[in-house]
Amino acid sequence: MNDSQGTKLKLANEFHTDMQLEIPGMHGRFKSKLCGVVNEEILIFQISPKYVDAIRSLTKDNTPTVTVRGISRGRAFGFKGASIKFIIHPKALLLVAYPTKIQTQIIRASQRVKCLLPCKFSKEDTEISGVIADISSSGCHFKTHVDIDEAQAEAMQLSNEVTMVFTLPGKDKEITINAIIRNTFSDDEKIDIGFQFDGLTDDDRLAIKEYIDLSFDLEPF
Repeated sequence: MNDSQGTKLKLANEFHTDMQLEIPGMHGRFKSKLCGVVNEEILIFQISPKYVDAIRSLTKDNTPTVTVRGISRGRAFGFKGASIKFIIHPKALLLVAYPTKIQTQIIRASQRVKCLLPCKFSKEDTEISGVIADISSSGCHFKTHVDIDEAQAEAMQLSNEVTMVFTLPGKDKEITINAIIRNTFSDDEKIDIGFQFDGLTDDDRLAIKEYIDLSFDLEPF
């Protein structure tokens, strides 16, 4: 991780850039656009109508800290800022204090990140639910419980080709991916399965890459 002060990455140059916001009390990240900067003191984010009720409720009597992540010129960046005001009319806008520090990270060609993404995979008529515990652009590790039936055990065999379905934070559309089982491990509590993605579409590959690029820890506000 390479840290940088706000003066090194000018957020005023990032107008209309898609960013992902997190607010305590909301489920996961959501997409927004930076649409204004006031004297390097206030950031103005455009908010989709579907998030208005949740944000209005969370900011009514509080000023929660907003975590912001984005990508610019080959680097992922992130920062935290206090919410200042939420405006509903004529457009929904969230005003956030300009950060004192912006953290940046060089985007690597290939990396794997830990996560906890609900997921299910299926082979023919057999479906298994669990979570993706880590993910890269080429595959993932999946965890599920040990209480499985005979058909599910058969679906977990090495080299099986299966269909995986999951949703990435900040995205509305489910991702459906073909995958191949490359390894399995089990103990008394869980079953771990290593998957290799097979035939990713360009859109799915880009969505996974964006999620990985933005998945780094930020220092406390």
